[in-house]
Amino acid sequence: MFTIPQCSPRANYLIHKEEIDRAIARVLESGSYILGDEVEAFEKEFAAEVGVAQYPKPACHAGGNRSDSHKGSQPADVSRVNGC
Repeated sequence: MFTIPQCSPRANYLIHKEEIDRAIARVLESGSYILGDEVEAFEKEFAAEVGVAQYPKPACHAGGNRSDSHKGSQPADVSRVNGC
C-alpha cells in the first residue's frame, strides 16, 4: 500500500522552537506587526536564497496580500522567481 507522508507543523516547530520563539519575541517587543525590521530582513534573505537582486528595486515583498506588500512602489519583475 502506498502512503503519503503527512506534514507535521508541530514537529517542525519543535525542531526550530528557539529560533521561532526569539523571532516572535522580537516582533512583539518592537510593536511592528506589519512590515518592520523582521519583514525587511526576511525579504532580503529570501531574495538572496532564490537569487534575485533586492536593490535598487525590491524583488521580494512579504505580505498577506498584494496591498500589504505594495509598500508604495511598483514591484520589480519577478517572472524569474514565480515562472509567470
